[in-house]
Amino acid sequence: MKSALRRIQVNEVRYLWRVRGSLEDQVAGEPRSLTLVVVYREGCPRGGLHVSFTTWSDAMTGNPLLCGVPVSANAPAINLNQPSCIRRVIEHAVSKGWTGAKPLRLADGMEIFGIL
Repeated sequence: MKSALRRIQVNEVRYLWRVRGSLEDQVAGEPRSLTLVVVYREGCPRGGLHVSFTTWSDAMTGNPLLCGVPVSANAPAINLNQPSCIRRVIEHAVSKGWTGAKPLRLADGMEIFGIL
């Protein structure tokens, strides 16, 4: 069976990562998507980085963060399936002190990309 974890190297350090998307309940009549990015430093399975993203969901495009559709008129297009976006998430977590030895949970990943 193929592993669901993908590999990326950032600044000489190897990481394993995956993206999970799911549909949340409706909030104020609008469907919401919850996306979870999980990153592990290679060799450190207990010190995972868990970053949550909450956005709207659309019947045609689905979760905008999984297909590169901008979440608002002023926001950049983000595709969390692209390694360049994951690199940015990892660099942000490292700047916050994450080393991969201890778990870190970030509740609002949208701030990483400047979307509030």
